[in-house]
Amino acid sequence: MFSVQVKLSRPVLGLASLLVGGVVCVGLALFASADAAEPAPSSADAAPSKRTDGKLKELLNERLATVREMASQATKEYQAGQAPFSRVHQATMAVLNAELEMCESDKERMAVLEKTVGLTKENEKNTEQRYKSGEAGVSDVLLAKTDRLEAEIGLERARLEMTAKPK
Repeated sequence: MFSVQVKLSRPVLGLASLLVGGVVCVGLALFASADAAEPAPSSADAAPSKRTDGKLKELLNERLATVREMASQATKEYQAGQAPFSRVHQATMAVLNAELEMCESDKERMAVLEKTVGLTKENEKNTEQRYKSGEAGVSDVLLAKTDRLEAEIGLERARLEMTAKPK
């Protein structure tokens, strides 16, 4: 068998992470609207559905708690000089994706995107300070800047999408 290796730059991977989160949310929104169009289940069918929804929500919450802890630890390790910024980047994107997947409304998605912009701005500022003190490389600064730009682009796209929606 043949295998093909594709080299993607970190900005492309970061954008892919943001896009995956958006695609997942769109998919969930479509899934939810499709469910709304179906006839209401009988009371005998309602219990398994609630159990399934409860289990899914439980798993999503557990994943969110796990990736938040991962991001916290990655940030502490980075600040202590024990981990590269790429680990913070990866953990931050995992948190964003997990939070976006749990969103049930445009308002919630906007709040997550706004929070992400603030977080990526803070990461960029901290990384620039570490670079100036010789504790981080220029690639860390560029990755942090790319994260911030991608977050701002995602937020602006979401704003444009919301204003384009009929009310």
